[in-house]
Amino acid sequence: MAVVMNKDTKALCLATLLVMAMLFASGHAQGGCSPLAPCDEILCAASCQRQGFKNPRATCSFPRIGHTGDKCCCQ
Repeated sequence: MAVVMNKDTKALCLATLLVMAMLFASGHAQGGCSPLAPCDEILCAASCQRQGFKNPRATCSFPRIGHTGDKCCCQ
């Protein structure tokens, strides 16, 4: 079964996808990452609160084994 869409429908779908992508990207950009080694969820949350985030959603990223280069990301 083929779905037939006219140009207006295609343009509306494209515009909707672009707006959604911009919203998700801007929400992610509001947070920030900073070095914190060794990183754990408790220390990361405390660091986010010190940076002024209210009810932060803190996550640690571990780019290398051995906790070198750990980052605490706040949203």
